[in-house]
Amino acid sequence: MIEQTTREIPAMKPQTHPGRLPDFVVLGAMRAGTTSLLEYFCRHPTVFMFTPNAPMFFTVPEVYAHGEDWHRDLFSAPGQEQTCGRAF
Repeated sequence: MIEQTTREIPAMKPQTHPGRLPDFVVLGAMRAGTTSLLEYFCRHPTVFMFTPNAPMFFTVPEVYAHGEDWHRDLFSAPGQEQTCGRAF
């Protein structure tokens, strides 16, 4: 018999920082041209790309511990008319 467990879903914290999350991400393998693509996006006036391209938010526990507000703050510089992105 499969025992069914219930767990409480944590409540979402209200956003405390006016930053935003990226509108898109660029994913790619090493040596696949993602750095060139990042540079092309950086040159476009309506696109804001976070640089350096990998702040290691999702891969380094110590950086992830800074929290979502910290991650949103990385994208607080662009205006609302700009599309916001980052590369991995």
